Amino acid sequence: MDIIKSCIRETDGKYTLEITITVNDSNITLDPLVIPITEAQAAVLERAGVPSCS
Repeated sequence: MDIIKSCIRETDGKYTLEITITVNDSNITLDPLVIPITEAQAAVLERAGVPSCS
């Protein structure tokens, strides 16, 4: 599996990390994994280069 996109989403003061994965050697893209994170974790991830979801 390959991670093709990860991003941070802020909604109503709550943060999630969204990770989109594709299955090896196919065009199948799984629904994004949505992981609740804290504001502090979001800040660290943003400093590490993870973008906001658009």
